[in-house]
Amino acid sequence: MSIDPVEVITPHCAGRMHDRTTGEIVSAAVAYKRGVTVDIPPTAPVPNHDEAVYDELTDTVVFRRDRALVTVYGLSPGHLTNIHGIAVAAAVDEQCDTEYCAQIDPRSLEEAR
Repeated sequence: MSIDPVEVITPHCAGRMHDRTTGEIVSAAVAYKRGVTVDIPPTAPVPNHDEAVYDELTDTVVFRRDRALVTVYGLSPGHLTNIHGIAVAAAVDEQCDTEYCAQIDPRSLEEAR
């Protein structure tokens, strides 16, 4: 569970939370507060952040930078379509004993740019 206070949820983050949640619909702040921190490797192609928090009830990872929640990555197979989401899912799989990467449909992957 994260203990760092959050002062703002960016509109982008709020919209992503709504679009990327597969479980119950909650705010990004609720998922952030009840989730567990995961370490995303510094070489992973994800936005700069201070903390990434995995919430198993929504199948999401909420990213915090400073005191703002800035984005959300969905972990359901339909959301794992590029290297960014796959990098996040791999970190969650490794640290939280989940199997999100095992559910990826290779036919849904986007071409690398």
